[in-house]
Amino acid sequence: MDQLRKDARYREEMDGDFSTVDDDHNFLWMIENGSIGKAKGILTQKEEKEFIKDTFCKE
Repeated sequence: MDQLRKDARYREEMDGDFSTVDDDHNFLWMIENGSIGKAKGILTQKEEKEFIKDTFCKE
């Protein structure tokens, strides 16, 4: 848990740099013994908009 606190504090100091968000996700995923949902990269802005539309904007 100490490593998690250190990592979270480090990320806060990066001030909005999400260039390693997939690695950050997978770090937390590993700590929680994840079995599904491992990040395989970072979506482009266009891909993210499509994902949000397809996932959360169902009619």
